[in-house]
Amino acid sequence: MNKKVYDTIILGAGAAGLYSGIFAAMHNESVLLLEKSKTPGNKLSITGNGHCNFTHDEIHASDYTTDDVDALILSFSAYSFKDTLRDFMDFGIPAECKNHGFYPLSQDAKSVVSVFLNLLDKYKANLQFDENVRGIERTEDGFLIKTNHDSYHGKRVIVAMGGKSYPKTGSNGDGYYYLEKFGHHIETPLPSLTPFICKDYDSSLFGVRQMGCIHLLIDGCEVNQARGEIQFTKTGISGICGFQMSLYASRPLTEGQDVRLRLSILDDITLDYLLDISKNQGSHTTITDAYLGILNRKLLVYILNKVGINPEAMAKEIRKEDINRFYQMLSNLEFQVTELGDFSQAQSTCGGVLLSEIDPMTMESKIVPGLYFAGEIVNVNGLCGGYNLQWAWTSAYLSGSNNKYKG
Repeated sequence: MNKKVYDTIILGAGAAGLYSGIFAAMHNESVLLLEKSKTPGNKLSITGNGHCNFTHDEIHASDYTTDDVDALILSFSAYSFKDTLRDFMDFGIPAECKNHGFYPLSQDAKSVVSVFLNLLDKYKANLQFDENVRGIERTEDGFLIKTNHDSYHGKRVIVAMGGKSYPKTGSNGDGYYYLEKFGHHIETPLPSLTPFICKDYDSSLFGVRQMGCIHLLIDGCEVNQARGEIQFTKTGISGICGFQMSLYASRPLTEGQDVRLRLSILDDITLDYLLDISKNQGSHTTITDAYLGILNRKLLVYILNKVGINPEAMAKEIRKEDINRFYQMLSNLEFQVTELGDFSQAQSTCGGVLLSEIDPMTMESKIVPGLYFAGEIVNVNGLCGGYNLQWAWTSAYLSGSNNKYKG
């Protein structure tokens, strides 16, 4: 057994683990980070397509799903996105804002990981890799952490083991088991920020990208909507606005509710415009060719067929009522959802340790003194665009900076 007793042991060296380690070490604590992979910050290194969209300029509790909204508000009031921008600047990571999201000037997620590692080295934190947690035990004066290689003793423990999304980066949900043994309750982890798989979907739409709005319907009632680029896959709907809606669809779908997507596209196009375009074509121009300047051919043919218009029919011969059906379908293209992409496709996890069982100002367990949490392992799941990383920074700062067991 390793004889050294650390002030803080952090389980996981992802975004939340690294960040909490920095603040713990800055407070002159002896810090040990244990990472199961052979490299740190694996998921952080690929976030934002490798450019690292690390926070957003408007963070609200309504942008997240959680079991305790009031607690989430308190956490963000204690450490906001403005605090993150300040600390990143102090750490040598100045940011620029693009479409309300903040990115490092380097535009390189790996550079953020490197800066964090340099800071951990500066403050003499100990980081060990290939350390798979095999047990977490409470002792009289702290915790005993057993791994595949050794055992380590710490006065307190920060659990930053992540959720179940992107398992290839090392997240597989193995932390939930140990936390349940301590008496914590786990909201069932589900994939989130992931594509929709739809019923009776036409795979010929694969590759189409279309600006528009996705309306999420649960049991026939619209519960949310998102505007942006809609991507059509081989099995359903994806893209940023699709990912946003998956955040709110994951649990209802699992609970057996009817989940549908209603797509609204070409909102600025009027019926009169469509009628004029079709009427003013040559005698040998098909309706498909007439509308090619408006809509992608694959999607155009799909909608024409769906409303009963022959895509090869001459534009001048299409009746007004048929064009009207086509026009109505542009704002009512509906797909029934059968499932979501699995954890290998999901950017985050919906579910985790109940936030209501955690002190929102320190991230310490209300059940087990000295046990802290940071990041995706907690039941806080946000939209795309830096929201989930902001939760990682907030929870990591609060857990890393609040150690009443030191000394």
